[in-house]
Amino acid sequence: MLDKIINKMIHLSKLLSKNKIKIILLFALFFGIPNHSNAQKKGNLKTISFGENEGDYGKEYDYIAIGYLNNDQFIENEVVTFLTNRNHKLADTIVSGRFFYENGNSYIDGIWKKYEFEGGNRITRMIRCQGIFKVSNNKNGIGITINRKVGVKPIIKSITNTSYNLEILDSELKLKTDINNIEEAEINSNIFEDYILKSKYVKLTFKNGDLFNGTVKINTEYSQIPTNYVPNYGEYKYYTGEVANGEIYYSDVFHKFLLYKGSIIFNDGSIDNENWLEKYNFHYIEMAKMYSNNKSLTEIRNKAKSIGVEKEKKIQEKKILQEQLMEKIRQNK
Repeated sequence: MLDKIINKMIHLSKLLSKNKIKIILLFALFFGIPNHSNAQKKGNLKTISFGENEGDYGKEYDYIAIGYLNNDQFIENEVVTFLTNRNHKLADTIVSGRFFYENGNSYIDGIWKKYEFEGGNRITRMIRCQGIFKVSNNKNGIGITINRKVGVKPIIKSITNTSYNLEILDSELKLKTDINNIEEAEINSNIFEDYILKSKYVKLTFKNGDLFNGTVKINTEYSQIPTNYVPNYGEYKYYTGEVANGEIYYSDVFHKFLLYKGSIIFNDGSIDNENWLEKYNFHYIEMAKMYSNNKSLTEIRNKAKSIGVEKEKKIQEKKILQEQLMEKIRQNK
């Protein structure tokens, strides 16, 4: 049976011209054999610039978009990134993450960033938010266009019923919190303030290693702390080991965040209240010296105790001398 099939194929090949055989082979290659390279290909990675113009140092543009394109559209579930003007030193990510469509809108599941500057190129504050964002650079606010002639400034909005992880980094500390009740609004530097102030779980990491977890407030009182948010009520862990629980404030005299009302745990495990140092009745100049000369609150407490004992000893000695003097006066009378 097999011999008959082979003979028929040989006979058929003799009847066909070389050109016809080539056509049959090409047909088999394109339609009969799977093209694995095309099946695995995700599209072409493209960089699209928007708002191009000629500047003093060559070509400039408002922003760029980078992502995989297929049929003049970004491919779903691939990373799309919007960047600021690359020709400037201040260029950075606007929004970047996994791109997808839903109900005609375009979304990016990733990270939004914002840098704030002071005096030229000096960065004073960075805001970083992770979550799902509605993104559009169309005039109608729907979808993402790759047409550089009609593309407008990207509008990035938050989504209701979506959890966002917020991080703010400034010169003194890093703030982290989760936002779960945000309303749909265009993302900007000020949109998060109300949510941060309402949050009960804000984490502050200070440059010196101190940690705070709790509620925060706007810094309107402490001129020596160049940060927008400061501890209000919660747990403050000093890098030296002590832990304060309660209402926290910043002392411009002692240059530290201190306990205003609550309790403090010292390194030896002992617990005291907010008056742990004031009860020794030191003048604030003496207290300022102790804060400046000692690293930890435990050291200050121990120092205060020893000074307090010495003071009490001197008081008692003075009292005894006064009593002896009074006794001599009575005897002379």
